Amino acid sequence: RECRGSGRFNHQVPRPPSPVSRASMLGLRQSYPSGGVTRVETIKELSRHDLDTASEASGASLSTGLSHVGTPPTIRDLNLEEEGSLKLDRWGFVISENFDDDRFPAPHFDAIVRARLTSTTREEAAEENKRLVVWQRMLRSKRVWSVWQLSPQRSILRRRVRSGIPDAVRARVWMSFAGLDGGTEPGGVALPDVTEVSTLSSACPASTREIISRDIARTFPEHALFRDGAGNLTSRLDGGANGTSQSVGQEQLERVLCAYAAFDPEVGYCQGMSYLAAVLLMYAPDGEALRLLAAMLHRCGMRDMFLPGMPGFLSASQAFEGLIALRLPRLHAHLCEEGASSCVPYASRWFLTCFLGCLPFDASLRALDCLFFDRDCKVLHRLGVAILEHHENKLLRIRNDALLKELGRVASQCLQVQALFTAAYKIRIRRSTIRRLGLCTAGGAGAAAHAVTP
Repeated sequence: RECRGSGRFNHQVPRPPSPVSRASMLGLRQSYPSGGVTRVETIKELSRHDLDTASEASGASLSTGLSHVGTPPTIRDLNLEEEGSLKLDRWGFVISENFDDDRFPAPHFDAIVRARLTSTTREEAAEENKRLVVWQRMLRSKRVWSVWQLSPQRSILRRRVRSGIPDAVRARVWMSFAGLDGGTEPGGVALPDVTEVSTLSSACPASTREIISRDIARTFPEHALFRDGAGNLTSRLDGGANGTSQSVGQEQLERVLCAYAAFDPEVGYCQGMSYLAAVLLMYAPDGEALRLLAAMLHRCGMRDMFLPGMPGFLSASQAFEGLIALRLPRLHAHLCEEGASSCVPYASRWFLTCFLGCLPFDASLRALDCLFFDRDCKVLHRLGVAILEHHENKLLRIRNDALLKELGRVASQCLQVQALFTAAYKIRIRRSTIRRLGLCTAGGAGAAAHAVTP
């Protein structure tokens, strides 16, 4: 049944349509083929047309200023039907009960999504639909949406963002939070226009393009959008030297990364950026994905992490080590005793990719929701501390080299996403604390202890 524009919720409406991939890139107007998604048999899905009709009826459109360039490929172009025993989850990742399956080139990505296929009960489906209706009401016009971003409504909006933005409107909300919804953004660097992606991509230096091409084959190889042109789910470590054609997603990913490297030559390209760009391409066409990537780096505090020498990451890692000393003194003492006081070996993946490939995929999306809303990386510190706090007792029993290995795995074991975020947001950390600790040595937490709220 349709989700009516009046805002009424019908208990028979299924969960809101979730992207197999590229939810907003497809304009939310494409109907997925029946074989493309693993569904709950007792729950009927809304089609993309139904959702779009509901959105238009409720006036939930912020399309002004979000012009799409070109025609994005349809799901049928991506060839997402089930292949033999392969099934896709709601975001387009391949589900396999056998993590040692040789079709998976990166089995250590065991948490990207193997958590749930989709909403599994009618109650969860109903709750997800209710959240979508609430967001549709907030987005029904620019005037209403602008009011929600002011006090006191902003505090309510913050709580809703922390609970996760519905997939159906996620790209639209990200662009609004990033200042890309047609409004003016005072100060800062002028971001590239959606029409410039091809021009900028062609201006990318050949040496940088070669590095990007190699990394693309290793970026979400288990996602249907980023398979190679032959539909293989195996990683092409030769970066395409074997003659295998690229998929639509891989071509667009290369175009976006090359365009950003040309737009910001000081940063160019750094490993980790490919995962951020890939997620943006799951929700937006390449022109808008480029603008979102530029906004994430320039307006959300991520750019310094990818500069030569990675000063932003070094500062963030020092601050994180200081937070461990302040919040988890027993664990900090144990890490120092075992020679594992530096968080760089495991936190580099956490901070540079916003936990993509470390936490379940829906948790990483919620981290990105908060990053765009807050326009800083505080949520990454909170999640990191919450993860270590949850596993503290286990880590205290591990010694020697096994400790570092376990630190690299603890994030993937946090499958209770809501519980993780609840714990993370109980951790009160001031931005001034993070800035101060980032200028201290890893062990100099005592000097900043007064800056942490109880």
